[in-house]
Amino acid sequence: MRTFIITLTTGEAWIPGRASHEQPLWDEHAAYIDLLYAFGHIVRGGPEIGHTGLQLIVQAHSAEAVVDLLLDDPWLRAGLLQPPVIKESSAILSVPSAI
Repeated sequence: MRTFIITLTTGEAWIPGRASHEQPLWDEHAAYIDLLYAFGHIVRGGPEIGHTGLQLIVQAHSAEAVVDLLLDDPWLRAGLLQPPVIKESSAILSVPSAI
């Protein structure tokens, strides 16, 4: 598996001034992201401060596989997010399982 840093910025359907959990399709988006996390695809992620988008650390075989994983995100399909910016990372450091 390779590690990718994904940046998703808000799209035209995003309602300015509202937090992520106040946006349309929040429950569907959160359920989809939770599913990707449960299957081990998303390692870490969350909204940017100011609610201008979100960042994810994803493990996948390729950048194309990352796109395939994200295509079914309700927010991406509905225009709440713009298409992802995907950068591969060497992931030299990792977070310990227990602190």
